[in-house]
Amino acid sequence: MKTIRLVLAVLALLPSAIRADEIEDAINSALKLYKEGKLNEANTGLQTAVSLLNEKSGASLSSAL
Repeated sequence: MKTIRLVLAVLALLPSAIRADEIEDAINSALKLYKEGKLNEANTGLQTAVSLLNEKSGASLSSAL
């Protein structure tokens, strides 16, 4: 649980331009947690990945406008 909180804290400090690698890292981390049977933490990791994707999509849309 401490790891998830640390990851979320670090993500909050990142600029709005999110690199795809960070999204991939969040997905891979969630997959690892899932394989370890840590379902709540895996769910949080996937939600983080979705948030990063949404943020990236929003940044792309705003730059297009």
